[in-house]
Amino acid sequence: MNIINLYCWFASLFIPIHQPDIDSVYLSWNDVTLYALNNRMIRATDSPSDRQFYTDQMESLAKRRQLVPGEIIKSSARYVFLRHLKQDLPDFSESFFIVELERRGEVNISYKFVLDCIDTTHSLLYGFKENNGKWEKIFSKDVKLHINKDLNQQHIKRFQGINRDEIIATYFEKGKAVSAEYFRDRTISGNSFLIELIANYFPSYSKK
Repeated sequence: MNIINLYCWFASLFIPIHQPDIDSVYLSWNDVTLYALNNRMIRATDSPSDRQFYTDQMESLAKRRQLVPGEIIKSSARYVFLRHLKQDLPDFSESFFIVELERRGEVNISYKFVLDCIDTTHSLLYGFKENNGKWEKIFSKDVKLHINKDLNQQHIKRFQGINRDEIIATYFEKGKAVSAEYFRDRTISGNSFLIELIANYFPSYSKK
């Protein structure tokens, strides 16, 4: 090995494995979320109240500067979370889910659950909680879930589901958000892997 090849080899040891930049992940995440909300609004043909709900959600996210089409808002909860995630969990697999849940009350509390799909039988689940604009890891564990990447199949008619909170689930592949689904309360089937996932932190989601 000559000196030039030796130098190139040595330098390569310090070059990190390529990871998509936060900006592109953030934009793709927002794009699929807006698509999911718009799709739900279009489908609510027999319920004017549902159509209005999804319209209001999109407008609220924009007004609060949390989700604006094509715009990078570095102060938004999602961008701050991605920055934290890159620092806390740099070695992610190419396939993962992010499930967002907000507990509403006198003080709204935001949670994000990250499911890192190692292979078909082995996944790692991480839970994060927002505290004063910062994200903190609250647990991590190995889990075995029957994962269905088609998030639309997890959605059922309102009041037939068992989720108590509004939830956004997003599937990522190769550093890009591929699909998302927006779930109003009571629209996720009790048999969904999303319910099993959330039940790892919220026992009230466990099957009775």
